[in-house]
Amino acid sequence: MESNNSDDDNNNEIAYEFLPYFRAYKDGRVERFFGVDRVPTSTNPNSTVSSKDVVVSPESAVSARLFKPTTVGQNQRLPVLVYFHGGAYCFGSPFCAEYHNHLTSLVAEANVIAISVDYRLAPEYPIPIAYEDSWAALKWVASHCNGQGPENWINDNADLQRVFVAGDSAGANIAHNTAMKAGEEELAGLELNGACLVHPDFASKEGDVPEAWFFACPDTSGSSDPRINPAVDSRLGKMRCRRALVCVAEKDWAKERGLFYYEKLRKSGWTGAAEIAETEGEGHVFHLFNPNCENAVNLVKRRAPEYPLPIAYDDSWTAIKWAASHSERGGDEVWLNDYVDWDEVFFAGDSAGANIAHNMAVRVGLEGLDGARLVGIALVHAYFWGKEPIGKEGDNIMGKAFAENLWLFVCPSSSGSDDPLMNPVKDPNFSKLGCKKVLVCVSEKDLLRDGGWYYKEELEKSGWWGGVVEVMEAGGEDHVFHLFNPTCENAVAMLKRVAAFMN
Repeated sequence: MESNNSDDDNNNEIAYEFLPYFRAYKDGRVERFFGVDRVPTSTNPNSTVSSKDVVVSPESAVSARLFKPTTVGQNQRLPVLVYFHGGAYCFGSPFCAEYHNHLTSLVAEANVIAISVDYRLAPEYPIPIAYEDSWAALKWVASHCNGQGPENWINDNADLQRVFVAGDSAGANIAHNTAMKAGEEELAGLELNGACLVHPDFASKEGDVPEAWFFACPDTSGSSDPRINPAVDSRLGKMRCRRALVCVAEKDWAKERGLFYYEKLRKSGWTGAAEIAETEGEGHVFHLFNPNCENAVNLVKRRAPEYPLPIAYDDSWTAIKWAASHSERGGDEVWLNDYVDWDEVFFAGDSAGANIAHNMAVRVGLEGLDGARLVGIALVHAYFWGKEPIGKEGDNIMGKAFAENLWLFVCPSSSGSDDPLMNPVKDPNFSKLGCKKVLVCVSEKDLLRDGGWYYKEELEKSGWWGGVVEVMEAGGEDHVFHLFNPTCENAVAMLKRVAAFMN
């Protein structure tokens, strides 16, 4: 009788393995040792975050796990996070404990709606299937733009003008490529605001490509493939989002690849803002396996909007009260004790800072400021907005969308552009501005110009007890031009005008 040992040896010949997580045999068998568990969903009203599973595409059987804060109010709109798990394109799942727990923590911290995508895995479904499934998931999210999509959680609570993509390792690669595709193919009703790439899986600066990539994408050209090497992608500057956060870890094999990606993105001509965050003393995707360590907690916090409004208003009021505490000449700061006339106090700021200056003046009018007298405020190119466009605001479609979306991003709890913090005219306390004079500086080419004039006109009509509202307009200039060209004639003239206003 002949032995079958040779057949058994052939059957067990390994094509690729990524231990201790994955092994594939040449006969087509696959063994996955990570991501095969399935944590149940929960809609317990006593839990911080609720979750449920949905089918994204019945044709391909692609699904996703949805997460939302349990206490989100009816019709309250939250930012949306579309998340792609890691796993060398071959393993991992939104349903396993590591990713379920991570997304739960992230949703609780960031106060967002999250969709964790269960894209199909290689080698059974080689790349580009993972990209196609992930794009299908983003399109599925966009299908809810009119409030008539298949999923009520998104219809009722998702703000599709504040959508972010994120992922770790191979998932970060997918997030990048999804943002790139968004730059080429329009998603009606959805605005992609940012991409967060955690320990991203890309080619190195020298062109070295991870072995897992060749296994998952057998038809790749290697280092010349822009999907794994964004540095060779001539379209990199067209990535469709305004912000990118790249997270790297000190001891991660992929650290230099993340840093290289960050450098190339910044130099690509892309007009967004890129940030880099490095975690010391940690390795690749450490946050999944030690989620309660200090660095993992900080990583989750780093990906949430760090200090959303009203924190900036609270901090500014604290600083004002600290300064006023020197009015009795017994404060901590000698300069304020010895040189300040506390009967001649002014607030000033530009852009968002002008918004803060105005709101601080309203607070003075409501609460007073012990030991100090607010004489006036100088508002330079003030960041005010409203649902109804003023003047030519509606003509600049992109600028209008940016102004509205930026406000909702920094103040996710806001009711929208007519929030009194953003639209002073809608504030019932507008007339209680706690100063006697106001200087409004505007620029001819600034999107916020007409809003500045409107502020002046409405303040005069409001019944405000103060005396004078002045406007200075700089011809031919744009938003905060004085910061970038401080010695030009108009910048010097505006500086002199503000100085005269205070004297």
